[in-house]
Formats: sequence, structure tokens, C-alpha cells
Amino acid sequence: MDVRSSKRRLGRSPMKSFLIVAAAFALVLTPGVVLAYSNYGTDFEAAHPGTQSFVNGDCELCHSESTKSQWNAYGNAVREEFGVTGDMPSAILNVDAANSDGDPTGATNAAEATANTQPGWVYGPNNTIYDGSGTAISTGQLPPSSITGMLDPVTLVTIGDSAFAPAAVAPKLGGVVQWIPSGSLNHNVHEVGGIFTSGAAKAATYYNRIVSAGTFSYNDEAHPTMTGTIKVKPKTAAAPTGTSFTVTWATTKTNTGAKFNVQYAIGTGVWKNWYASTGLKKAVFGAGGLPIVPKAGTKYSFRVRSGTGTVWSGYSPIAAYTP
Repeated sequence: MDVRSSKRRLGRSPMKSFLIVAAAFALVLTPGVVLAYSNYGTDFEAAHPGTQSFVNGDCELCHSESTKSQWNAYGNAVREEFGVTGDMPSAILNVDAANSDGDPTGATNAAEATANTQPGWVYGPNNTIYDGSGTAISTGQLPPSSITGMLDPVTLVTIGDSAFAPAAVAPKLGGVVQWIPSGSLNHNVHEVGGIFTSGAAKAATYYNRIVSAGTFSYNDEAHPTMTGTIKVKPKTAAAPTGTSFTVTWATTKTNTGAKFNVQYAIGTGVWKNWYASTGLKKAVFGAGGLPIVPKAGTKYSFRVRSGTGTVWSGYSPIAAYTP
């Protein structure tokens, strides 16, 4: 017998494994309402073409790892919606606009499916499990270890016992940096000036920040040689009319500073202050002729630092715009 042929017949893809297991049981959605579960994976992928969330999560896309009669936040939302519609494709689509797992990016269930992440799980002991009646039966649960790929659309940094990996990241403005433990010693995440900190060092540090513009240097206070850097550019975008344009350096959700220094340079000229210690998160450059009237074809560059109290981050990488 051809060994390779035999292996091909015996091997199963994650989708096939799920369908075989799932066909063996019925899914209790609400008391008295039961749905055969064998087509759920097909329905989810039809609603989100090209997604890898189901392939990466298998049954744990919706269920707890220990039993398929228990649900994560996304599975519970679909279960409840099915109890109303009686139609699984409709139930999936009807919860697409929700952020069922409450992940820090604010991503909807549909956005997580598009990003190939898990709409029912977040990192760390931050997950709630529900029974078949929709009652929360367990809180503070870790996500299943069986899931492959990312849980949330974040910039992920692991905390080893000797280094952060990767040590330098450059997420987009308003993005989330998520630190998760991969070592066994006590660690923390501490911005060197104190703009943010995960608190006292502990063995299982899970931490996240939604980033504003700046260059943030951080370390592990328990192991000072462990260092890392976050570099975040401001954003520039055309204003509705004329040569004025919008510069954004923070959002309503960012939590890496509450005040901002914003500088600009014209062409290859020197840096000048536009805003100092402002609480604004964005502004139109050239609105009302301030700080200048922008000229078409001229490049304008911007850099920003974030701060809190008397502490400031370093200046951000440069973002430029030419009207």
C-alpha cells in the first residue's frame, strides 16, 4: 500500500474534522429549540468569504474547550439570535455588527472574521462562558489553547523571561498593542516615564494599550535589561476643500497620554510648534489660515509626542502631506 495515499485517506482538514465531530451531536440553542450543527461551519464561511477564523478555531469558534454544550460570547450571541430567527445564516449576519467578545480594538464580529481572528475570544483570563440557556456560568476564563492564529486584530508582543518579542513595533494610530506572557518569571510592562504601566510584576501579565502618536520606550521593572519600543505616526488626510488638511494624533480610545505636543515643518525647514500641551486629538492644518495657509505642491511634515503630567514620550516618526 502507498503510505502517502494511506495518509491522505486518513488525514483530515480542520473543517472536515469539525463536521465529523459536529454531526455526532445536536446543538441546544434555547430550551426546546435544537439545531443540527453539521452545517454551521459552512454557514459561517459563506457569510464571511475567505475567512480563516473557523479553520483556526474549529468548534472553539463558538464553544468552550471543555464541552460543546457551553458557549463563548460570540457563540452565545449567535445562539440567542437563532432562537429569534430560526435561521442560522440570518443569525450569523445579524450579530456581525456587534463586538461580542469586547476585545480592546472595538472590532465587530464581521471585522474579526475578515481579519481571520476570533470574534468569541480575547487574550488573557478575560472570557465569559455561557450555558445553553444563555446564563453566564464562568468568568475570567483563558481562551482555548487549541486555537491557532490570532485571537484579536492586535499588534502582539510576547513577554519572555529574557526579552520582549518583537522588541520594536510600529502599530497604526489607534491600534492596540497586546502583551501576553510566554515565560514563567514575574514581569511587567512599564513605560520609562510612567505614561503607562501594567502594575506590579507578576507571572502571567496580560496587558494592552490603545496607542496615540509618539515613540514610547518601556521596560520590565523586574528585569530592566528587557526593553521595548512602540513607534506610532500621526495620520494626515485631505480636508473637504482647498489646500487645508486634517492631522490626527490620538482618538477617543487612545490611552497612552492625555496631552500632546504637535510640531510641523515646511519642506526641509525647521520644526515649529503648532500645538503645545493640547488636549485636542486632531485639527485641520490651515483652517482659518492657522498656523499658516498651506500651498499646493509644498510638503508639510508632522511629528507628535504624547504626555501625561510632566512626562512625555519621544517624538513620533514623521508623517507628511503635500496638498
